[in-house]
Amino acid sequence: MKNIPVIIKKKYLFFRNETNYLKRIIKERKSKIIYLDFSKVIFFSRSFADEFLNTIENLKKEKIIIKIKNLKPKLEFFLQQIKEKKEEIKEEVK
Repeated sequence: MKNIPVIIKKKYLFFRNETNYLKRIIKERKSKIIYLDFSKVIFFSRSFADEFLNTIENLKKEKIIIKIKNLKPKLEFFLQQIKEKKEEIKEEVK
């Protein structure tokens, strides 16, 4: 069960608190590498993406690695843009 991907069943992810569900499942797996399958997801908001990236960072501190599978190219591009912007802002406020 540990290496079976967590399938995100929602098509649309809008809210920051939707990452709470993911965090709970990830913690239940008790594995250091978790695969999240986004094949059913066709949209996520900037808010969700921002909180998702925060969650990944926080889990990294706990030595839990998140691997994303089957993310649609437009969502992958969007997530990468947000990640870059967050890093840019971090550098600015240093």
